Order: sequence, then structure tokens, then C-alpha cells
Amino acid sequence: MKAKLTRQLLQCTKSFFGYKKDKRLCAQLLYKNIVAHSRQEIFYKDYGVPDTIDGRFELIVFHAFLVIDRLKRNKSLESRQLSQELFDEMFMNFDINLREMGVGDMGIGKKIKHMLKSFYGRAEAYDSAFQKGEKALEDCFVRNLYGTVQFVELPKVYKMISYASSQMHHLNNVSERKMLSGDIELYKP
Repeated sequence: MKAKLTRQLLQCTKSFFGYKKDKRLCAQLLYKNIVAHSRQEIFYKDYGVPDTIDGRFELIVFHAFLVIDRLKRNKSLESRQLSQELFDEMFMNFDINLREMGVGDMGIGKKIKHMLKSFYGRAEAYDSAFQKGEKALEDCFVRNLYGTVQFVELPKVYKMISYASSQMHHLNNVSERKMLSGDIELYKP
């Protein structure tokens, strides 16, 4: 597994320096990093995000939003292309996961369409909330990350807000070159 990731990183680096254009490998590497980061136990135990299919989906979407948003703010063609590749990679994986969970071919399209709407709605909500501040983030997180939690613990929501702000700050300090390599480390909670 480690050798495969090393090869992918090498291909992404070659792509960045113009040797080989393979943004899909870079997007795969970014997506693997997002998923691995989102699966950390701390989000479920200390931050109170439900350790369910919905909670995992919400964390992946949240972290993907942050990375895609950062890529789009670079404004270069390469960054925009990689953000689209990352988006495509994420939804291709959602499709595969739904099939593995037993959703039949006839139901996949409807589920993916719902997930697309959810992603776009959350991306718009997160973008707006980050611009408006802490209270807007609180409302946004309660509605989305904690949407299936019956009794939301506000101290955990505030902890998540602090983490989200630190993550955004961290990503803002990652160079475009590093972002395009696909080998980024997300801020550790």
C-alpha cells in the first residue's frame, strides 16, 4: 500500500513539473488523504460527530469542501482542473460505496443525485458561514455535521468550529505547488 502511494505521489510530482499530466492520480491521493483524515476517531469521540454513515459522509464532504475551495482560490487552470478531478473522484467513490452497500443499479442514480444536491447545499452553506462568522458556523454545523444527533452538545460544536477555522487557516498556508502535488497533510485536530 505504501509503495503504491509513493508511486502515485511520484506521478503527481512529475505531473506538476510537466513530465506527465495525470491529475487523476493527484485527485485520488487528495481524496485518500481526505477520507483517512475524516475517519480519525477524534472527530467521533471528542467532537461528537456521529460515527454513522451520515456522520462519515458529512465529514468527508466538509473536508472535501475545504480542499476544493482552497484549490479554486488558486485561480490557475491546473488548480481548477484538479478541484474538478477531486470532485469526480469523490462521487465515483460514493457510487462504488453505495454499490458495495447493496444499492442496485436502478437506485444508484437517485442516491447520487441526492448526494450531489447535499454536497452543493453544504458547500454553499459552509462558504456563507465562514464569511459570516462563528454563529453562522454553529448553525451550519448543527444542521449538517450534527444533523442526525438528537441532543447536540454545544461545547463540541464550538470545538469543531475552532478546528474548522484552524483547518482553513492551515490550508490557506499550503502553497499551490503543494496542493497540486496531491500530497497535502490536513491540520491535525
